[in-house]
Amino acid sequence: MAWLDGWKYRVPVAVNNSVPAATVDVSIPIPGDWDLFWDTIDASGVEIRVTYADGITAATYQLGASPAFNRTNKTGVIELDGLTADNATASVVLCWLYFGQTGASTGAGSFVAASAVAGYIQRTRPSGFVVPARPVEPGTTRPMARVQKTVGEQFLVWFEMRGMLEHRTDDSGDSRVWEEVFQVVSVVSAAGTPDATLTTVSRTRFAEVLEGGRPAFYVGIFVKAGTTATNYTIEPVIDTVAPEITYDAGALALGEYRILEPRAMLSVKDITEV
Repeated sequence: MAWLDGWKYRVPVAVNNSVPAATVDVSIPIPGDWDLFWDTIDASGVEIRVTYADGITAATYQLGASPAFNRTNKTGVIELDGLTADNATASVVLCWLYFGQTGASTGAGSFVAASAVAGYIQRTRPSGFVVPARPVEPGTTRPMARVQKTVGEQFLVWFEMRGMLEHRTDDSGDSRVWEEVFQVVSVVSAAGTPDATLTTVSRTRFAEVLEGGRPAFYVGIFVKAGTTATNYTIEPVIDTVAPEITYDAGALALGEYRILEPRAMLSVKDITEV
């Protein structure tokens, strides 16, 4: 992955762009029970960086005033100024929060966050329904995995993305990095037609965990509702970027991104206990 040099830890942040805009100000609450962060960060909160989805392009950030950053009380919020998104459709955009470089000077700016949207940190390992994301067979849209729920159940279905993210070489040919997820449009379809009642776009989540010495990246799609004895398809639209990409007026430069569409069958079936 395109890791920012000198930083020990990073987490992906899911930024709500469900009211599509080319750029958004963001407010990210730091979870109070996130021990790894609070036990690592300095008392003033300056030893952090925030980047765009490529993992290395710095985003303008500041520590918010409410609640104020306080390591002892484990409270704080990080605000981003004008994070590049995509105004084409409702989605969740990714950025990265880095920490763990002892003695780093502040990289924060100063601005007024306007109509900030929410950013969410997933700091636990994906659990429950975890399915491998794999390319579909040429000429078919057959789901590669199956998930079952009852009518009233609501949960995240996690797509593990290692089978789809590519190893890229930069323009000079001297650096090889893995592409990163940029944004996700959450889609659950009934008989081939997207049904907004079956998912909540803003509840898409991201997670990264170390497995076998390499970070494994997960995209969580929130599923709900559905009619018993009916099959649906979970088919998120995932835009990816490589570290050499450029951001231009809310869009990615042509040729520097891919669109991935993993699929899983969602079976809804009420179970009667005897």
